[in-house]
Amino acid sequence: MSVASSTRPSASSDHSPQPAVNDSFGSNGETSDASSEHSGSDNSGDGDDSADPPSKRFKQSPSNNTDDGLSDGTLIDFAEHQGQRYFIGDHVLLEDTENASGTMGTSLPAVGHIQQLERDAQTGKIGVSVVWYVHPQLTPHPPLMEFYKNTLLRTTRQTTVPLEHVKCTCFVVQPAEAMVGHPIEYAEDAGGLPLFVCDSRFNDKGGFIQKIKHRARGYWPVAMDQKRQDMLTNMVPWSGGPRELEKSLVPVQAASDDQTNTTPQTRRTLRLTSTSIDISAAVTVAAAQP
Repeated sequence: MSVASSTRPSASSDHSPQPAVNDSFGSNGETSDASSEHSGSDNSGDGDDSADPPSKRFKQSPSNNTDDGLSDGTLIDFAEHQGQRYFIGDHVLLEDTENASGTMGTSLPAVGHIQQLERDAQTGKIGVSVVWYVHPQLTPHPPLMEFYKNTLLRTTRQTTVPLEHVKCTCFVVQPAEAMVGHPIEYAEDAGGLPLFVCDSRFNDKGGFIQKIKHRARGYWPVAMDQKRQDMLTNMVPWSGGPRELEKSLVPVQAASDDQTNTTPQTRRTLRLTSTSIDISAAVTVAAAQP
Protein backbone atom coordinates (compact mmCIF):
# COMPACT_ATOMS: atom_id res chain seq x y z
CA MET A 1 0.00 0.00 0.00
CA SER A 2 1.65 3.22 -1.15
CA VAL A 3 0.68 6.77 -0.39
CA ALA A 4 1.74 10.29 -1.24
CA SER A 5 1.52 12.48 1.82
CA SER A 6 1.31 16.14 2.65
CA THR A 7 1.87 17.92 5.93
CA ARG A 8 -1.16 19.01 7.91
CA PRO A 9 -1.23 22.80 8.38
CA SER A 10 -1.48 24.14 11.91
CA ALA A 11 -4.75 25.40 13.31
CA SER A 12 -3.62 28.99 12.83
CA SER A 13 -2.47 28.57 9.22
CA ASP A 14 -4.31 29.61 6.09
CA HIS A 15 -6.81 26.93 5.10
CA SER A 16 -7.15 28.03 1.50
CA PRO A 17 -6.22 25.36 -1.06
CA GLN A 18 -2.61 25.35 -2.24
CA PRO A 19 -1.57 24.82 -5.87
CA ALA A 20 -1.08 21.16 -6.73
CA VAL A 21 2.39 20.15 -7.87
CA ASN A 22 1.48 16.85 -9.51
CA ASP A 23 2.83 17.09 -13.04
CA SER A 24 0.40 14.92 -14.94
CA PHE A 25 -2.13 12.13 -14.87
CA GLY A 26 -2.09 9.34 -17.41
CA SER A 27 -5.10 7.56 -18.78
CA ASN A 28 -4.82 5.03 -15.97
CA GLY A 29 -4.97 7.69 -13.30
CA GLU A 30 -1.27 7.51 -12.34
CA THR A 31 0.47 10.61 -11.13
CA SER A 32 3.97 11.72 -10.35
CA ASP A 33 5.47 10.96 -6.95
CA ALA A 34 5.28 14.62 -5.99
CA SER A 35 2.49 15.56 -3.61
CA SER A 36 0.68 18.78 -2.90
CA GLU A 37 0.01 20.46 0.40
CA HIS A 38 -3.63 20.86 1.26
CA SER A 39 -5.91 21.36 4.19
CA GLY A 40 -8.68 18.82 3.64
CA SER A 41 -11.92 18.75 1.73
CA ASP A 42 -14.48 21.34 0.80
CA ASN A 43 -17.61 20.21 2.60
CA SER A 44 -19.48 23.46 2.47
CA GLY A 45 -22.51 24.01 0.35
CA ASP A 46 -23.54 27.32 -1.18
CA GLY A 47 -27.20 27.78 -0.58
CA ASP A 48 -29.81 25.46 -1.98
CA ASP A 49 -28.21 25.29 -5.42
CA SER A 50 -25.04 23.42 -4.49
CA ALA A 51 -23.93 20.34 -2.63
CA ASP A 52 -24.85 20.44 1.05
CA PRO A 53 -22.32 20.43 3.90
CA PRO A 54 -22.00 17.05 5.61
CA SER A 55 -24.78 16.07 7.97
CA LYS A 56 -24.12 16.54 11.65
CA ARG A 57 -25.59 13.10 12.28
CA PHE A 58 -22.53 11.57 10.67
CA LYS A 59 -19.17 12.56 12.12
CA GLN A 60 -15.75 11.33 11.19
CA SER A 61 -14.32 8.55 13.29
CA PRO A 62 -13.43 9.93 16.75
CA SER A 63 -10.52 7.48 16.99
CA ASN A 64 -8.55 9.67 14.60
CA ASN A 65 -9.33 12.95 16.35
CA THR A 66 -7.47 14.78 19.07
CA ASP A 67 -9.09 16.57 21.98
CA ASP A 68 -9.19 19.85 20.06
CA GLY A 69 -11.19 18.22 17.26
CA LEU A 70 -8.30 18.12 14.80
CA SER A 71 -7.06 14.82 13.45
CA ASP A 72 -3.56 13.74 14.43
CA GLY A 73 -2.95 12.02 11.08
CA THR A 74 -1.32 13.13 7.85
CA LEU A 75 -3.36 14.18 4.84
CA ILE A 76 -2.36 12.36 1.66
CA ASP A 77 -3.13 12.91 -2.00
CA PHE A 78 -3.74 9.31 -3.01
CA ALA A 79 -3.57 5.80 -1.60
CA GLU A 80 -3.15 2.39 -3.17
CA HIS A 81 -5.11 -0.71 -2.23
CA GLN A 82 -4.96 -4.08 -3.98
CA GLY A 83 -3.14 -2.56 -6.95
CA GLN A 84 -5.63 0.28 -7.47
CA ARG A 85 -4.86 3.94 -6.79
CA TYR A 86 -7.55 6.12 -5.26
CA PHE A 87 -7.38 9.91 -5.42
CA ILE A 88 -9.21 12.72 -3.66
CA GLY A 89 -12.33 13.41 -5.72
CA ASP A 90 -12.74 9.83 -6.99
CA HIS A 91 -16.05 8.02 -6.71
CA VAL A 92 -15.85 4.52 -5.30
CA LEU A 93 -17.89 1.46 -4.43
CA LEU A 94 -17.66 0.68 -0.74
CA GLU A 95 -18.38 -1.87 1.90
CA ASP A 96 -20.89 0.12 3.94
CA THR A 97 -20.80 -1.43 7.39
CA GLU A 98 -22.59 1.56 8.95
CA ASN A 99 -25.39 1.46 6.36
CA ALA A 100 -24.93 5.16 5.66
CA SER A 101 -26.10 4.54 2.09
CA GLY A 102 -29.09 2.47 3.17
CA THR A 103 -28.02 -0.37 0.85
CA MET A 104 -27.45 -2.98 3.55
CA GLY A 105 -29.63 -6.00 2.88
CA THR A 106 -30.12 -5.05 -0.79
CA SER A 107 -28.30 -5.87 -4.02
CA LEU A 108 -27.62 -2.19 -4.72
CA PRO A 109 -24.02 -0.93 -4.49
CA ALA A 110 -22.90 1.58 -1.87
CA VAL A 111 -21.32 4.60 -3.55
CA GLY A 112 -19.23 7.36 -2.00
CA HIS A 113 -17.27 10.42 -3.13
CA ILE A 114 -13.77 10.68 -1.62
CA GLN A 115 -13.31 14.02 0.16
CA GLN A 116 -10.13 13.32 2.09
CA LEU A 117 -7.47 10.66 2.58
CA GLU A 118 -5.65 10.51 5.90
CA ARG A 119 -2.95 8.25 7.31
CA ASP A 120 -3.11 7.67 11.06
CA ALA A 121 0.11 8.82 12.75
CA GLN A 122 0.25 5.85 15.12
CA THR A 123 -1.10 2.90 13.15
CA GLY A 124 -0.29 4.00 9.61
CA LYS A 125 -3.78 2.94 8.50
CA ILE A 126 -5.56 5.02 5.87
CA GLY A 127 -8.95 6.60 6.58
CA VAL A 128 -11.15 7.57 3.63
CA SER A 129 -13.63 10.38 4.22
CA VAL A 130 -16.57 10.02 1.84
CA VAL A 131 -19.85 11.75 1.06
CA TRP A 132 -22.50 9.11 0.43
CA TYR A 133 -25.01 8.68 -2.36
CA VAL A 134 -28.37 6.93 -2.14
CA HIS A 135 -30.50 5.16 -4.73
CA PRO A 136 -34.00 6.36 -5.72
CA GLN A 137 -35.23 2.83 -5.00
CA LEU A 138 -34.37 3.37 -1.33
CA THR A 139 -35.61 6.93 -0.90
CA PRO A 140 -39.14 8.27 -0.59
CA HIS A 141 -40.30 10.10 -3.71
CA PRO A 142 -43.54 10.85 -5.55
CA PRO A 143 -44.88 7.65 -7.13
CA LEU A 144 -44.94 9.18 -10.62
CA MET A 145 -41.44 10.64 -10.44
CA GLU A 146 -39.12 9.31 -13.15
CA PHE A 147 -35.37 8.75 -13.02
CA TYR A 148 -32.62 7.96 -15.48
CA LYS A 149 -31.17 4.46 -15.38
CA ASN A 150 -28.38 4.14 -12.79
CA THR A 151 -29.37 7.37 -11.07
CA LEU A 152 -27.82 8.26 -7.73
CA LEU A 153 -28.86 11.00 -5.31
CA ARG A 154 -26.18 12.90 -3.43
CA THR A 155 -26.62 13.32 0.33
CA THR A 156 -25.05 15.33 3.15
CA ARG A 157 -23.99 12.14 4.95
CA GLN A 158 -20.25 11.98 5.46
CA THR A 159 -18.24 9.37 7.32
CA THR A 160 -14.70 8.04 7.42
CA VAL A 161 -14.17 4.40 6.46
CA PRO A 162 -11.00 2.25 6.36
CA LEU A 163 -9.22 2.07 3.01
CA GLU A 164 -9.83 -1.68 3.11
CA HIS A 165 -13.57 -1.01 2.71
CA VAL A 166 -13.02 0.50 -0.75
CA LYS A 167 -13.90 -2.06 -3.42
CA CYS A 168 -13.19 -0.28 -6.70
CA THR A 169 -13.45 2.98 -8.58
CA CYS A 170 -16.73 4.00 -10.20
CA PHE A 171 -17.90 7.11 -12.05
CA VAL A 172 -20.70 9.56 -11.31
CA VAL A 173 -21.45 12.06 -14.08
CA GLN A 174 -24.23 14.45 -14.97
CA PRO A 175 -26.92 13.16 -17.36
CA ALA A 176 -25.85 15.69 -20.02
CA GLU A 177 -22.30 14.35 -19.78
CA ALA A 178 -23.46 10.73 -20.03
CA MET A 179 -25.31 11.54 -23.24
CA VAL A 180 -22.12 12.85 -24.86
CA GLY A 181 -19.56 10.36 -23.64
CA HIS A 182 -17.74 8.88 -20.67
CA PRO A 183 -14.65 9.55 -18.48
CA ILE A 184 -11.39 8.45 -20.09
CA GLU A 185 -10.86 5.70 -17.48
CA TYR A 186 -14.22 4.10 -18.29
CA ALA A 187 -13.78 1.15 -20.65
CA GLU A 188 -16.73 1.36 -23.03
CA ASP A 189 -16.10 -1.87 -24.93
CA ALA A 190 -15.88 -4.09 -21.83
CA GLY A 191 -18.64 -2.44 -19.84
CA GLY A 192 -15.93 -0.93 -17.67
CA LEU A 193 -16.26 0.18 -14.09
CA PRO A 194 -19.74 1.22 -12.90
CA LEU A 195 -21.07 4.45 -14.45
CA PHE A 196 -23.84 6.35 -12.67
CA VAL A 197 -25.63 9.64 -13.29
CA CYS A 198 -26.56 12.27 -10.72
CA ASP A 199 -28.29 15.62 -11.05
CA SER A 200 -30.16 15.75 -7.73
CA ARG A 201 -29.65 15.31 -4.02
CA PHE A 202 -31.75 13.81 -1.28
CA ASN A 203 -32.46 16.13 1.63
CA ASP A 204 -32.44 14.00 4.78
CA LYS A 205 -33.93 16.70 6.97
CA GLY A 206 -36.92 17.37 4.74
CA GLY A 207 -37.13 13.95 3.11
CA PHE A 208 -37.33 15.33 -0.43
CA ILE A 209 -35.33 15.31 -3.67
CA GLN A 210 -33.87 18.54 -5.02
CA LYS A 211 -32.04 19.39 -8.24
CA ILE A 212 -28.38 20.40 -8.01
CA LYS A 213 -28.27 23.53 -10.15
CA HIS A 214 -24.64 24.48 -9.68
CA ARG A 215 -22.58 21.31 -9.40
CA ALA A 216 -19.27 23.19 -9.51
CA ARG A 217 -19.91 24.85 -6.15
CA GLY A 218 -19.08 22.64 -3.20
CA TYR A 219 -19.21 19.41 -5.19
CA TRP A 220 -15.54 18.68 -5.85
CA PRO A 221 -13.17 18.63 -2.84
CA VAL A 222 -11.02 21.75 -2.61
CA ALA A 223 -7.93 19.55 -2.13
CA MET A 224 -8.55 17.71 -5.40
CA ASP A 225 -5.91 18.02 -8.09
CA GLN A 226 -7.30 20.12 -10.96
CA LYS A 227 -5.86 17.79 -13.59
CA ARG A 228 -7.63 14.86 -11.96
CA GLN A 229 -10.89 16.82 -11.93
CA ASP A 230 -10.48 17.72 -15.61
CA MET A 231 -9.89 14.05 -16.41
CA LEU A 232 -13.14 13.05 -14.70
CA THR A 233 -15.25 15.84 -16.19
CA ASN A 234 -13.98 15.94 -19.80
CA MET A 235 -15.96 13.25 -21.56
CA VAL A 236 -14.61 10.95 -24.28
CA PRO A 237 -17.33 10.72 -26.99
CA TRP A 238 -19.19 7.42 -27.28
CA SER A 239 -17.95 5.38 -30.23
CA GLY A 240 -21.46 5.24 -31.68
CA GLY A 241 -22.20 8.91 -31.18
CA PRO A 242 -24.35 10.66 -28.54
CA ARG A 243 -26.75 8.49 -26.60
CA GLU A 244 -30.29 9.22 -25.51
CA LEU A 245 -31.02 8.62 -21.85
CA GLU A 246 -34.51 7.45 -21.05
CA LYS A 247 -36.35 7.99 -17.79
CA SER A 248 -38.66 5.53 -16.11
CA LEU A 249 -40.62 5.10 -12.92
CA VAL A 250 -38.61 3.68 -10.03
CA PRO A 251 -40.71 1.94 -7.38
CA VAL A 252 -39.53 2.23 -3.81
CA GLN A 253 -38.17 -1.10 -2.64
CA ALA A 254 -39.47 -2.62 0.56
CA ALA A 255 -36.90 -2.21 3.30
CA SER A 256 -35.22 -5.13 5.01
CA ASP A 257 -36.62 -6.25 8.35
CA ASP A 258 -33.10 -6.13 9.85
CA GLN A 259 -32.92 -2.79 11.64
CA THR A 260 -29.76 -3.58 13.60
CA ASN A 261 -27.47 -1.32 11.62
CA THR A 262 -29.87 1.44 10.57
CA THR A 263 -28.86 5.06 11.07
CA PRO A 264 -31.03 8.08 11.93
CA GLN A 265 -31.18 8.85 8.20
CA THR A 266 -32.19 5.37 7.12
CA ARG A 267 -34.74 5.05 9.91
CA ARG A 268 -36.36 8.28 8.74
CA THR A 269 -36.21 7.05 5.16
CA LEU A 270 -37.96 3.82 6.16
CA ARG A 271 -40.79 5.77 7.74
CA LEU A 272 -41.14 8.08 4.74
CA THR A 273 -40.86 5.14 2.35
CA SER A 274 -43.81 3.43 4.01
CA THR A 275 -45.85 6.60 3.49
CA SER A 276 -44.73 6.81 -0.13
CA ILE A 277 -45.72 3.19 -0.77
CA ASP A 278 -49.16 3.85 0.74
CA ILE A 279 -49.61 6.90 -1.50
CA SER A 280 -48.48 4.94 -4.55
CA ALA A 281 -50.98 2.19 -3.77
CA ALA A 282 -53.76 4.75 -3.38
CA VAL A 283 -52.89 6.35 -6.73
CA THR A 284 -52.93 2.92 -8.42
CA VAL A 285 -56.33 2.08 -6.98
CA ALA A 286 -57.74 5.46 -7.96
CA ALA A 287 -56.45 5.10 -11.51
CA ALA A 288 -58.04 1.66 -11.84
CA GLN A 289 -61.49 2.94 -10.89
CA PRO A 290 -63.81 3.85 -13.78
